[in-house]
Amino acid sequence: MLYFGIGIQVLVALCIAVHLIRRSQPVDPNHLAHQARSRFKHSPTHQNRLQLATALLNAGQAQEARSHFEQAASGASGITPEVLLGLARARLETRSPVPALEALAMLFATHPQARRQPEPTLLYAQAMAATHSPGTRTAFNLALVYSDGAAARCHFAEWLLRQSDPDDHQHAYVLFADITEHARHWSRHARSHNREWIRRSAAALKERMAHQSST
Repeated sequence: MLYFGIGIQVLVALCIAVHLIRRSQPVDPNHLAHQARSRFKHSPTHQNRLQLATALLNAGQAQEARSHFEQAASGASGITPEVLLGLARARLETRSPVPALEALAMLFATHPQARRQPEPTLLYAQAMAATHSPGTRTAFNLALVYSDGAAARCHFAEWLLRQSDPDDHQHAYVLFADITEHARHWSRHARSHNREWIRRSAAALKERMAHQSST
């Protein structure tokens, strides 16, 4: 009976996720990157470089974004939290988790409050996961303390699925279902902002349903 109940819960969550994905209207990140590139071309200031680097990251152009963040980090404007956070994210997205951890270590050392902020703590957990560090679970749990948002839950759930313990797998699917169910109460803007996490959660739930139906 428990198995059946879990299956129904996953099916309902999956239906909700598909409906929400269709309703959300995401902003085109490539258009925003194009606008940022144009501003930087006409006025290559430090701030415009950071805006371009961030826009490129959001558009999936991590390698070029990393180049801009690396230049910003070595510039006269100094190492700011914005630069270090962007640099860590760009390094992580270009499959360089160890340098990403180095950037985060500098961020935490120079700005201790960053240890209690959602994005840096989640990036730290992701980088720990990418390096297969033994403290990864603790890092994700800490990230969830400071942000119970969809991104943190989705990344943690995906890491749990890669573990060997069946209890971790069950925990992962609970997190995926929570994301889709909570999304029902979000505004259109919130659904658009979290579209990727809804999509990934739906894909994981769909894969589980397919596996259950074939066994």
